[in-house]
Amino acid sequence: MRTLILPDIHTKHGKAQQIIEKHPDVDEVVCLGDYFDNFGDSGQSNMETAIWLKNFLKKENHVALLGNHEFNYAFNRMIYGCSGYTKEKRELINDVLTIEDWKKLKPYYMAQGWYLTHAGISRRLLLHMFPPLQNSSFTRDDFGKIIEKHLKLFLLTGSSLLFEAGRSRNGKNDTGGITWCHFPDEFGPIKGIKQIFGHTRQKEPTWYKNTENLCLDTGLNHYAIIEDGKVSTITYKE
Repeated sequence: MRTLILPDIHTKHGKAQQIIEKHPDVDEVVCLGDYFDNFGDSGQSNMETAIWLKNFLKKENHVALLGNHEFNYAFNRMIYGCSGYTKEKRELINDVLTIEDWKKLKPYYMAQGWYLTHAGISRRLLLHMFPPLQNSSFTRDDFGKIIEKHLKLFLLTGSSLLFEAGRSRNGKNDTGGITWCHFPDEFGPIKGIKQIFGHTRQKEPTWYKNTENLCLDTGLNHYAIIEDGKVSTITYKE
């Protein structure tokens, strides 16, 4: 089993497509979110990225996760202050992506025993949300159930700790949720849970303190492949 993982794209859909085409032998492709907004971008580049994402979502075994930038466009209102957001982009992106397209984006995905989210989830946040976890083990089933429950809560109320920003990103909480957690200062590992995420730009793919928790966002200069449960990071080359 081979899983190709692409971190934050931020309108670099041409580069993302080149990486995908370099690896036609993989069994699945997972994008970690943040498809839109980049420095010096335009409404046109975001619309073209939306067209690319729409086609990506049509393909079998292609998975797209929700990033913090998608929330502003998917729910048609300004929720949190993501850099680069404009109403013009929102209109152009939503001319391409339908409600059914947005529904295909997932808050998390599990690949070969690794939990993939946009920004990672910290044990500190889970303990704040669910204090009983302090004295009990945390299982993979718990992880999935908590995320699904809080996505429904967010869709109903527009609010959930699991999707809010932490203080490092001008939020009010000690640590951000799975679309906002700032690495490494807001992150903390969860025993028994292996994670791969993006969101916080690094110079190189960075493992958290020798644990099985990887921040992969380097401006799409690196990506990863999981093969039979083992993660390899790869430097992008044209």
